[in-house]
Amino acid sequence: MTDIEKQTALFASKAGASLFIFGAFWPGSFISKRIIQKIGHFKDHARQDVINLLAEIVRISLLVFGVVTALGTLGVNVSALVAGLGLTGFALGFAFATRSPTYWLVC
Repeated sequence: MTDIEKQTALFASKAGASLFIFGAFWPGSFISKRIIQKIGHFKDHARQDVINLLAEIVRISLLVFGVVTALGTLGVNVSALVAGLGLTGFALGFAFATRSPTYWLVC
């Protein structure tokens, strides 16, 4: 077996594992969204909108976590990507910090 065949076989096994990992996160994200929507069902439309927003944030977060995990399994260096996501979350936290207290008083 040549070196190229060994590398191809190794990459194929990593690609299969990555697809399996992302394939597990994909339905898991939709299931968690439905669970949050069922648990947080309100008759009040404003509160239901907040629950739907929370459910969508959880779904997208799980998908991003699945992509990062799959890329890490594939052998991609994801440390810069994880650092960028952390800084984005930090910036969004500060951006919504002033909006959040007044929003909850209105609802």
